[in-house]
Amino acid sequence: MTGGTAGPARGADRLAAATAAMRQHTDHGWEQVRGDVVAAAMKAFRPSSPVRAVHAAGSFTVASEVVVTVVRRALEPLPDASADAVRLSTGEDDRLERIAVSVVAAYGAPLLSVADEVRRRTASALESVLGAGALGSAAESVVEVDVHIGGVEVDPRRL
Repeated sequence: MTGGTAGPARGADRLAAATAAMRQHTDHGWEQVRGDVVAAAMKAFRPSSPVRAVHAAGSFTVASEVVVTVVRRALEPLPDASADAVRLSTGEDDRLERIAVSVVAAYGAPLLSVADEVRRRTASALESVLGAGALGSAAESVVEVDVHIGGVEVDPRRL
């Protein structure tokens, strides 16, 4: 290295110079920076798509992220599996048509039993957040709950 300060002292000098340069900005300059940051954050914001729910008083919508969170929480106590991904598909009227749940199962667990329990807990969670009417009836199309065993974990502590 030729001339000047080396190592951490050089980094401290650069930080001090950068701090001094930032302090020279006027309030107007800071407002401009703040506006740019807010604009960037607004561009990054992606609202959650709505999912139609039904109760005795009528219909309402629930954010899809809320539905996914409720399903994930319902699957947390599973002894032989853990949710890896939850994906929703809605129709034109925002009614839930299909939910796909990908799980990682414990090695040696009976996979059909794991899938059945995931399907049962998922349907129960959906009914609790969206109402029984939102899941369809025998006369309508019923929400499909697809379960995908995406992996097997030997160490149950890692589920």
